[in-house]
Amino acid sequence: MAQSWLVFQLTGSATKLGVVGFCQLVPRLVLGAVGGVIVDRVDRRRLLVYTQTAAMLQSIVFWALVVTHRITFGEIILLTITLGVADTLNLTARHALIPLLVPPSELQAGVALNSAGMNLTQVIGPSLGGVLIGLVGVAGCLALNAISFLGILAALLAMRWRPRPTDRAPRSMSHELAEGLGYVRRREALWVPILVAYGVAALAMAYSRLLPVFATDVLHAGVREYGWLLAAPGLGALLASLVVAGRGRRAGAQRRVYIAVVTLVAALCVFAMSRSLPLSLAALAIVGAAQMVFRTTALAACHEAVEDSHRGRVLSIFLLDYGLWSFGTLWLGVLCDRHGPRYAVLVGALSCLAVTVAIAAVARARRRRGLSLR
Repeated sequence: MAQSWLVFQLTGSATKLGVVGFCQLVPRLVLGAVGGVIVDRVDRRRLLVYTQTAAMLQSIVFWALVVTHRITFGEIILLTITLGVADTLNLTARHALIPLLVPPSELQAGVALNSAGMNLTQVIGPSLGGVLIGLVGVAGCLALNAISFLGILAALLAMRWRPRPTDRAPRSMSHELAEGLGYVRRREALWVPILVAYGVAALAMAYSRLLPVFATDVLHAGVREYGWLLAAPGLGALLASLVVAGRGRRAGAQRRVYIAVVTLVAALCVFAMSRSLPLSLAALAIVGAAQMVFRTTALAACHEAVEDSHRGRVLSIFLLDYGLWSFGTLWLGVLCDRHGPRYAVLVGALSCLAVTVAIAAVARARRRRGLSLR
């Protein structure tokens, strides 16, 4: 929150907000699939410790530049790319750990509870940030962010688990990467949720980078209301994740994926057209809930359809959607500067719906022709 607010205050440009989002997540496109090969080869917890340490150091440098008033837009870009590289490995390793920590019958609940923890921070963080920026400024928020990594590292070091032994002979990285791509391509239970996730990320979810513009130019609000806009999707996602975790494993994952995307698109359209803060908050809460149901269902389906020897590679391919989200922030930022934020979000949401319908049609046609494993 502090970073986006800082960029908008420094530049006043929605396009540059999009550029920051692009730089944070484009490492996932460049390194994401390679990261999956690494995750399949190494101790996943140790990799998490290394990546979180790198992220903490990045946060300390960011804080130091802001507090000394030396920060520039170029330095923000460099720091953002650094964090993106660390996050690329961290995200894949973290998701790949889940099936090793819960029994198979509780996998969907485990994924949902993991999402609940992340969504809780999305509620608390922006809400607290809206107050803290007014009290201690952007530098204070960045200092608290750097300190928070001590808790993350303590939790990782306290974890006790035994990695599963593997008898897989080491091969070239390109061979293992190609094997992972072929593994996904042959299984409908993998490629359908992965492609839908790409569409949602690249076309719909990049709206969040435009929230400073909605807060100031559309809703004529301030930093506190901006914090509420950031927190609303997290609140909706948190409530939905607890419901999903409580209901446990259920059949019909692909149908739930499609329903969740339609709900997300409808709520985004309402948000784009709204000029009322309460209606905007309600619409964003539904967006967060629908996105959480989609992502939890899609991730659980992928976990259930993959062997552990391929898990890192398959998840890294799935998580490339974060990199595509960076492209979404870039082109939505340009659309926003040219035609306004409401037009940009509407175009993104409706494009996402069109892509999802096309994926569903292709999956059905391939199923009839017997070209995909279920």
